[in-house]
Amino acid sequence: MDPGLHAPSGPVLPDLRPPRRQSRGQAVFQVVGFAVGLVVLGWVVQRALAPENREALQRLWQASWTLVGLLVLATVGRMLADGALFWLTLRPLRRLPVADVLSVNVVATLLSVLPFKLGLVLRMVIHRRRDGVPFKDIIAWMAGMAALGLAVILPVAAAGWWRGQIDALWWLAAGGGSVLAAGAGVVVGRLCSSPRLGWLAAMSLGSYRVVSHAPTVVAAVAVRGLDLLLISLRFWLAAKIVGAEIGFGTIVVIATTYILVIILAPAGRLGFAEGAAAGVAMLQHSSVPVEVVTLTVTAVELAAAAVLSIPAAVWLRLDRVLLG
Repeated sequence: MDPGLHAPSGPVLPDLRPPRRQSRGQAVFQVVGFAVGLVVLGWVVQRALAPENREALQRLWQASWTLVGLLVLATVGRMLADGALFWLTLRPLRRLPVADVLSVNVVATLLSVLPFKLGLVLRMVIHRRRDGVPFKDIIAWMAGMAALGLAVILPVAAAGWWRGQIDALWWLAAGGGSVLAAGAGVVVGRLCSSPRLGWLAAMSLGSYRVVSHAPTVVAAVAVRGLDLLLISLRFWLAAKIVGAEIGFGTIVVIATTYILVIILAPAGRLGFAEGAAAGVAMLQHSSVPVEVVTLTVTAVELAAAAVLSIPAAVWLRLDRVLLG
């Protein structure tokens, strides 16, 4: 059976298989990228520990358990929404139990801070070995997931940068832009079904099989909107915990930049997402302790992922999947 990636007219990337090993250059890039991320993280931590942030740090140690509990709930809710997005975008290709996909997402979230895209690699390995999802379907799935994510995140981020506040024009730009981008994805995805556009199907890495399915696109856009709301809520709660007064419009800009960097970071997200959030605050001449807020958001997310990864690993029987 040909494992290649197919367009309607036939295979366009014959013998598409996962690479067996990274080149030396790729390995060096990952290590250097991870090191740079650590340097950026060190810069963010240094800024967070600056004398002007002393009051914010004291408020953090004396935080209200109610606010901390809400932050944890919003963090777990965001991981569930993110996992639901993976489950939804896979449905046009393969149907898996939602609990399995959510569990994999928790473990992948924990590993997302490491180089070599280990979170992504583990996700692919588990679904290939445990669930038997063909590699060409995994590639199409991941590409479709990325395309639908960017279709919502980019308009929301652009609207935030443009308006700087949540008003009618922000809603028009963010909502209208997301709908237009998602609709364009459906149209282009269906065009890929034409035998004359096999090159376009190849360029999409098979994601046309996901984005051409309108019900999936509508559901994914709605859940991604909820996902961005939960991410923004996490930053708002963290800001409340440390006593930082940040307008919700600014929070949305910081939150969308943070998640966009997480998605696009080629060598692990640690440091880059936190540095980008701090950079946004600097560009907007904000004097609030954004570094403390961002590090709090990251720390709570990784702690929640670490705790949830234990039952998730048991549920998935990772020892058998990885060692069997």
